Amino acid sequence: QSLFCKRSRYGVFINSDGFKGFYVLNTKGTYDNVRDDVWHVYDMVIDQDGNSLQPEYYFCMAEDQLGRVWMGSSQGLYYFSTDGNIGDVLSVVRPKVPRNDGTNYADFLLDSDQINSIAVDHSNRKWVATDFSGVYLVSANGDKIIKHFDTNNSPLPSNRVTAVVCDKNDNTVYFGTMEGLFSYKSDSSPAMDNYDDVYA
Repeated sequence: QSLFCKRSRYGVFINSDGFKGFYVLNTKGTYDNVRDDVWHVYDMVIDQDGNSLQPEYYFCMAEDQLGRVWMGSSQGLYYFSTDGNIGDVLSVVRPKVPRNDGTNYADFLLDSDQINSIAVDHSNRKWVATDFSGVYLVSANGDKIIKHFDTNNSPLPSNRVTAVVCDKNDNTVYFGTMEGLFSYKSDSSPAMDNYDDVYA
């Protein structure tokens, strides 16, 4: 898989040959000149707490509206920023969801599930399709679970969801499963191109 970021000069690539990592290409903003390109190879990343992460597999990636790249792996998901120079060591953020049980503890978002697909909606929220527990809608920073769809509370025939896509033209979200395609009307719609008809 490949992702050419729209909000930065980077490209991100997942190799399917069994390599336990991914590649980041710095084009330096000169897409017509490959001679100044710089490649970085990451088989390990460091999270915000200093923990080393080495997922066995990476399955998906997506760029959000802030230019952050979200990576889905066999050890949950995390994101990294592209607003600065990316070096030989990559620092990432693993979102934490507060337990809200009177303690100051929080749990890493979906760290025990396999992430099959990530989509970003018009409100910069993340739709996350998992291999074991259905689909999650999480906040823009991943620190809050807004909705959770599985076989118990939705028409999904399986908790294994292989793909999720947000329609760019309306508020429809599509879920892909081995048993077929399902759609959901979310509460996030694209902004209008023209607001001439709006008045107060």
